[in-house]
Amino acid sequence: LVMYDCDDDGSGIPANPAAVAGYVDGGNYDTLVARFPHAHHFSIATNGTIAADCLDVESGDALIGEVAGWVQARLNAGQYRPCVYASMDNAMPQVKEALAHLARKSYRLWVASWTPNNPPTQVPGGYDGVQWRTMPRFDQSLLLAGFFDPPPPPPPKYPTLTAAQKTALTAVQEDLTGIIRQNGKLTAPEFDQLKLAYQRIGAIPGVK
Repeated sequence: LVMYDCDDDGSGIPANPAAVAGYVDGGNYDTLVARFPHAHHFSIATNGTIAADCLDVESGDALIGEVAGWVQARLNAGQYRPCVYASMDNAMPQVKEALAHLARKSYRLWVASWTPNNPPTQVPGGYDGVQWRTMPRFDQSLLLAGFFDPPPPPPPKYPTLTAAQKTALTAVQEDLTGIIRQNGKLTAPEFDQLKLAYQRIGAIPGVK
């Protein structure tokens, strides 16, 4: 997946991009969204006080000391996999260290590793995207296919059982256990149905 980022109105970006990134505090993000309505949109902040999809950590922008607090604030706000951008040869090692206490799957890393004469065929291991070249009016990145995947659906909600219901279900489960032990006296379909009922009851929270 190819993404283009810029700091102007995006008129220099190739037509029909798959993804575009712009700056919330630089003022061009909304312009890119309007210009490329069918692309994936990725917002960038340049300091740790601003909410965005990504925090830009480089000279003149966000500091290493802002990384952990910014990511945690985004997670606390319910944002799915906030991202941090930094250079492979400069700030990225410190970014990784600042986020080492968090599960890696909870955030994304977008690394700058410029190889303009050697387009990458894949994203470097351990990263979610690589910015590999800069042009007069945009930079170009290669992203993992799942970079813009939405959060997974929430786990199913189980009903709250009363103590009496738990006791009753446990009794049924014990009866099923006794019947299943009589496998030789049951037909194969009967045995399979009883075993499935046993497994379903066992999956109810609070029932052992």
